[in-house]
Amino acid sequence: MSRPAVIVSQSGAVTPGLRAVVSASGDDVVETVTVDRREDNRYYLSPPTLDRVETLCDGLEATEPRVVVDGTVHPGQMVDLGERLPSAALQDRRGAILKRLGETNPAAATRFELRRTRIARRAAARDQRDGAADTPSGESGRLAEHDERRGRLRERLDDRQREARRRVDDAYTDVDGHVVLLARGDGTAATEAWTALTGDDADAEPAAGRPAGATMATAAVGPHTVAVTDAPGVVAADGFPAWFADAVPGVVAALEQADLVLCSGVDPDGLVATLAERFDGTHEAVAATPEAVRARVTDTFGAADYVVRLPYGDDAQALLSELHESAAVADVAYGDEVTVRLTVSRSAAESLVRRIEAVGGTARPANGTD
Repeated sequence: MSRPAVIVSQSGAVTPGLRAVVSASGDDVVETVTVDRREDNRYYLSPPTLDRVETLCDGLEATEPRVVVDGTVHPGQMVDLGERLPSAALQDRRGAILKRLGETNPAAATRFELRRTRIARRAAARDQRDGAADTPSGESGRLAEHDERRGRLRERLDDRQREARRRVDDAYTDVDGHVVLLARGDGTAATEAWTALTGDDADAEPAAGRPAGATMATAAVGPHTVAVTDAPGVVAADGFPAWFADAVPGVVAALEQADLVLCSGVDPDGLVATLAERFDGTHEAVAATPEAVRARVTDTFGAADYVVRLPYGDDAQALLSELHESAAVADVAYGDEVTVRLTVSRSAAESLVRRIEAVGGTARPANGTD
């Protein structure tokens, strides 16, 4: 059974994708509190906003309603906020997203636990400072335990990040290029475009926070075979947050090797600008449709039309079979020789011409040549 959830935003609007993420985690968003107020130093939420949330929580028929603060709340503020809302399960925006991603993403799950440990340590440090320990060493022991756990989690996160990066770095090395689809918001439209391009997960229902990390497959786009990476949506007001990068190391690795990054969703131009400052390659805003993605891939990687003539023979026939796999074959005619009209990616053209000549054939640019 889902529990009621309240989303609280002080920026004037809920961050795109956050409501979908909270709902996808299994909670029922029964109320959104949207105001335009400055952050409070102690509670993050301003006094009037906090009073309203307290009243809402008291009126909910649930032992532990979920309150999601749409912002980046400091651990100390989380501790203070927890004292004001003791019956609520509290999370800030990153906590809600890390929890959702962590359901199937080990790096995100570890990053989520690291965040919880930092908050617990801050609470223990406050108790020690306020003299709340039963014995002089009571809270000191708790602090040491939290410090040890934080160190273990940091090491575990490093290991899981390395493994996720390795999987991406080692995948699909024999392709014409690498493309990443990334959206600001819940990212479901980009995932639908990825599915249409690659044919993978065709029966899966798109959902916020899925995929939970980098998901790669190849796609044939005209003469090009490209590795296409799908990623969870970036649920943030702007930028590419460090905590998000920590949780999706495979996505970061894919962005580092990408020839083309196509951004969609809310404010794609802003996402393009952020990524272009950090990663090489071409970054463009695009509609999250298969047609738009195909057009940009074709324009970026380029193509060349050829008329190929092959002699009859086993080697030439074997090469012809391969051409159907590696190029876009438009026509095959059989006469004194085999004439093939095809389109090939520019990056593969030189190698293809050498292979054709090796079996006694010829390849000439199509540009009007018969």
